[in-house]
Amino acid sequence: GRESVREPLLGVARGTLPSVIALFKACFNISFWRQLPRVLTREPGGLPRLRHLLVSTARARMLADRIQSSVGLQEAGLWYFYWGAGSVAALPFLPKTVPLSVVRFHGSDLYGVAGYAPYQRELLSRVARVFTVSRAGEDHLLSLHGRVPPIKVMRLGTAQPSVRAVERQKSHEGFHIVSCARAVSLKRLPLIAQALRLFAESHLDDGESILWTHFGEGPDLAAVQRCSKPPHPRVTIKLMGDVENIKILEFYASVKVDGFVSVSSTEGIPVSMMEAASCGIPILSTDVGGCREVVGVETGVLISANPQLEEIASGMSDLLRGAFSSNGVIEFWAEFFDSDKNCGVVAHELRKLVP
Repeated sequence: GRESVREPLLGVARGTLPSVIALFKACFNISFWRQLPRVLTREPGGLPRLRHLLVSTARARMLADRIQSSVGLQEAGLWYFYWGAGSVAALPFLPKTVPLSVVRFHGSDLYGVAGYAPYQRELLSRVARVFTVSRAGEDHLLSLHGRVPPIKVMRLGTAQPSVRAVERQKSHEGFHIVSCARAVSLKRLPLIAQALRLFAESHLDDGESILWTHFGEGPDLAAVQRCSKPPHPRVTIKLMGDVENIKILEFYASVKVDGFVSVSSTEGIPVSMMEAASCGIPILSTDVGGCREVVGVETGVLISANPQLEEIASGMSDLLRGAFSSNGVIEFWAEFFDSDKNCGVVAHELRKLVP
């Protein structure tokens, strides 16, 4: 799974004696001290990086101890780690007699905390192959570590929607955009609320209006609500909260949706965009991580990584008034992000590595 400095250590609650002991031991680990020069730089974010290193060291040591005490794991022909954080962090602390290993990097596991991913260089020295879900991820690793071990792009994907409406029903008179994300700071959802007000004032013609439907819970929803006051007469915002994935896809297929919007500050390559594209919905996105590999001239509008409100509002106008073909968007998804096809490619590559 993904690694977070806020998660308990392997199921051990924070503040308990086992977690305190694990953190204490981490401070006396030689690997911890070797990492310190990479953490204690003059760049901002030193304290979050230090905390991340400390927790990561404690977690990796505990994982390594558990793996070595397990029976039969060394008999496996291949270890495949779906994430570049979490259980794979134990590899640098294990004997070199462990099975051939492959790791796959996404986003948070790739870029780490405040630009620092503990033991990434040491991890890469212990695996036979590296898969990244985006070309951007491959470029990031190459710029930091070079091509050791071999790196290959292995894209994620989504299943073909089981519900595909023949003709979408209008849910709102005017334009309709959607977003789907946990409402946390890196998703920058308040920017969408602010940009919608500017869009309504500068880019809507007389009689036009816009609806924004957001799927996902999180602490930033309160900020979205604050940014939406006082309400603009031609802007409607619906915060749907957490909704089952199948229900979201049914919504995309049955309701008139003109565009999907993301203004994240960082991403790997969002599955939420792939799902929207599989339903023929064009996308507006910031140019971060691997987003440009989903959003191109056929599928939507790309804006800068740190856009001003006017750029977002202008991007919305280009998206909603652009001549994007739903069939064209679906064809792009089918070529690059069909999970059936992409999973088969990954399985084929793994089979070639099994002794």
